[in-house]
Amino acid sequence: MKSKNTFLRLIIPLFTILFMTSCHDEDREDYPVYSPLVGTWELLEDPQGPVPQYMIDYYTFNNNGVGTYESYDDYNQWNQWVMSWRTYSDGWNRLIITFEDGITWEYYWEIADGYLYLYDPIDPEYYLIYRPIY
Repeated sequence: MKSKNTFLRLIIPLFTILFMTSCHDEDREDYPVYSPLVGTWELLEDPQGPVPQYMIDYYTFNNNGVGTYESYDDYNQWNQWVMSWRTYSDGWNRLIITFEDGITWEYYWEIADGYLYLYDPIDPEYYLIYRPIY
């Protein structure tokens, strides 16, 4: 009888631990993202040409689908916003950026000669050119 109680005392915690651990979930988005966008990019040009220092902004795309956007505001204050990002292709390479407050930006993108081109999806003639920061 005593060995039966000892066995139950050992097996119950074992089953509790076993059933409380989670299995790998295929739908989780914490896996590494393999994309040429991963890294930090600095704004170099807009349609008017090279941008002055006070207009430079930065995107950092981490390989876990999150990152930051940094820029000066209208009051010359440096700001940083956390974002999530993802890409997909439907004939065009699309980049979707979503900020913590729910605001979403969308771009068409391409990398040519080492530079990142972000195109406005409504007016593809409007584009921004970024260079990688190593």
